[in-house]
Amino acid sequence: ALPIFLLGTGKLLEGLNYEVATAQSGEEAIEKLKSVIYDLVITDMIMEDMTGIDVLKVAKEIDPHVMVIVLTGHGSLETAVEALRFKADDYILKPCERSELEFRVKNAWNSLINGKRFFNCKNSCPYVLCAIKFVTVLVQNPSRGNGCQ
Repeated sequence: ALPIFLLGTGKLLEGLNYEVATAQSGEEAIEKLKSVIYDLVITDMIMEDMTGIDVLKVAKEIDPHVMVIVLTGHGSLETAVEALRFKADDYILKPCERSELEFRVKNAWNSLINGKRFFNCKNSCPYVLCAIKFVTVLVQNPSRGNGCQ
């Protein structure tokens, strides 16, 4: 069974016309990052096997253009600075409103599409990888169709 926060996040993203898949750990998220190109990673700061900073570092090593949003229920200035130092694109405190998460994902997506950061199109499908409390969600936006050349 998936953790409730992950399930809710997955449903939210599906409702925004993304396809969602999951992984049960940061380690599994990293394995998925190594095998599929993603445009956006959403990771929880605290996970059983590693931190969201670990996932952030690996994601940026694999692809410096991938956008990363870090979620945390244990936010502090220190963790925010650490996330930004390793090039997180956004930092969200949990619990967060559904509308806030939707707004942040849409902003990240718009940044990818509008410009400078939309580099990772593989098989004409942009993806999002989301690691939330022991879990990773993979998200594809099918509405983009064959827009990637």
